[in-house]
Amino acid sequence: MSDTPQGPGWWQASDLKWYPPEQQPGAAPGMPYTHTQHGYGYSYGPGFALAASAGSSGATFGVGLSPGASAAVTLINIVVGVAYYAFFEGTRGQTVGKMALGIKVIDADTGGYIGVPRGIGRYFARFLSGIVFALGYLWMLWDDRNQCWHDKLVRSVVVRTS
Repeated sequence: MSDTPQGPGWWQASDLKWYPPEQQPGAAPGMPYTHTQHGYGYSYGPGFALAASAGSSGATFGVGLSPGASAAVTLINIVVGVAYYAFFEGTRGQTVGKMALGIKVIDADTGGYIGVPRGIGRYFARFLSGIVFALGYLWMLWDDRNQCWHDKLVRSVVVRTS
């Protein structure tokens, strides 16, 4: 080890010292063999595969989930989200955040609660509101009833409680 590189193949470790090629570490178990950065002083070695496998396997910072586990986690997140919004907005008109802000969701025609089926519809309609540059969320700024697209789709309106 040295404070300066001695020739081709020498690499600099995290302790900022230079090591000869024969002391190059191999990839750690479970870690993909990736490059850290291109350029002088950097070499190929173990590293985190942030983008290489994250899209297909759900890997995050080198600790990956199998595709089946990733799909299961995604499904659980969707089910919990749907249940939360459908129950609270459908039966009480308010989620915990809406309670804190003093607003609630009501039926645009009758003024009552929207019910669980329309709460589920409102949850999924939120994705449509965000698709085109979040225009569906901004729609309330110039709408006469201050409704977003997801409110219009399920015939609901958000009002102040106090």
